[in-house]
Amino acid sequence: MWNSLSQTPSAPFSTLQCLYLEEHIREAGEQGEGTLRDAKAKVAGLEEALQRSREHMAHLVREYQELMNIKLALDVEILTYRKLVEGEENRSWSSPFPPSSALSTPG
Repeated sequence: MWNSLSQTPSAPFSTLQCLYLEEHIREAGEQGEGTLRDAKAKVAGLEEALQRSREHMAHLVREYQELMNIKLALDVEILTYRKLVEGEENRSWSSPFPPSSALSTPG
């Protein structure tokens, strides 16, 4: 057998060395499989958290839209009352005579 780095012959591995190397390879494989399982579990947990976050965000968007609809309805109502009040004020000031309730005398 030739050593690939120096291109000189090297002694063949002993049975004990082969067993030792095989054991390390097996341990490394098991460790890699365990690490892969842990990583897959973390990915699954993150995907679940992402899904929950998406659902929560959708809920918040629906709530926001509902509140915006309420706000717009209130804005319209406020504008309507403002116009009514302004109309009453203008009518009071433009009339040459005071309203009839101001002319009535008690008694």
